[in-house]
Amino acid sequence: MNTTPRIPCCRPLRILLALAAAAAAFGAQAVPISVSISGLPPGLAPVLDIQRSTCPGSQVQWLDNPSQPLTEFSHTVIEPVTLPSGQMTLRSRVITVYTASFNTERTPGSFYISALEVRCTAIFSDLFHFSLRVPGLGNADQPASAGLSLGHVQQSNTAPINRTLAAKTTSFSPALNTLSRGVPQTVDTTHEASIGTVQGQRLDFLRPSTPSAGAFNRVASLFVRTSDSARCVQAGSTTRCLSGSTPVEAGGVRLHGLQRNVDGQAGKARFQFELLPSFPIGTLKLVASADASDLPAYIVDGVPQALDLLPWQPAMQTVSVQ
Repeated sequence: MNTTPRIPCCRPLRILLALAAAAAAFGAQAVPISVSISGLPPGLAPVLDIQRSTCPGSQVQWLDNPSQPLTEFSHTVIEPVTLPSGQMTLRSRVITVYTASFNTERTPGSFYISALEVRCTAIFSDLFHFSLRVPGLGNADQPASAGLSLGHVQQSNTAPINRTLAAKTTSFSPALNTLSRGVPQTVDTTHEASIGTVQGQRLDFLRPSTPSAGAFNRVASLFVRTSDSARCVQAGSTTRCLSGSTPVEAGGVRLHGLQRNVDGQAGKARFQFELLPSFPIGTLKLVASADASDLPAYIVDGVPQALDLLPWQPAMQTVSVQ
């Protein structure tokens, strides 16, 4: 007697149809995403991390979707440039962009953890959260990364994510035309960095170079020293830092005070200074800049390399000293 159990002939077909239906349902949950990140140097290996909201019970939770590596693309543009002499010329500049186009799962998506897959529409918008990660090495030569949040978008929103990263001085006030020697001055500067912490705020004093027409030399600087946050004035090899309320001077510039996070604004600095009677009259450029903190190294073309990830873009005013 044959005791082999009989298997219905159509069961494999039903299984295949069920799998196909599950795959189709999964496809319906996929959202097309397009990302373009500019402002970073070439050779990096940036990654886009993705989370999506889910609301089991009354708590909002975030589930990780697969991360997406970005692909480097570079192109050359021709731009007009003003030379120190005032003449205009054209120069080429290479622009690097990191891009990706892909599909990512929205909520609900997985059929295996359905207890977690509850949409938030009724109490909280269904969202994706995107963040950029730039791999590198930390202080102990261990893997580390620098990055930033790219914000939230609706899970039904397929609008492209386009971001230009930068570290720059965003404001420099008041607008000055003249600086009188012997008169205390106060200027405020605001600094922002897409990646890293703003540090080392500084105000440079540049005078025309006698040997080179149209060139300028730095004759003094006011700055926050990164190593210990001391407030200092520097001219050549001379550096003097504030201790208490006693002003310090170098290069014909007297530093009265230098505050950070003015009015509770991160990145805002206030410089209080005075040009001494010995400071030369004539044209002077004031250049406001800072620095963005970096990892000890980033992975560049597969190799750890020390790198200024976002070179600072300063702001400048030209004044007349009298």
